[in-house]
Amino acid sequence: MLREKEYREIWGFAALMIIAIGISVSQTILRDIPTPLVTITIAFKPFSDWLTAIGLIQ
Repeated sequence: MLREKEYREIWGFAALMIIAIGISVSQTILRDIPTPLVTITIAFKPFSDWLTAIGLIQ
């Protein structure tokens, strides 16, 4: 890859590898990592409560 000067591919691979290593290490150390659905639920809970308060949803 270096001979063909494919630097974008090298940087992309390195970034994905760092993310994967970070996730693996955090799973090993923490043992309980919340799923992305938990984050989405936390983010949209106030909006859902507001819609319930004004009567748009039940």
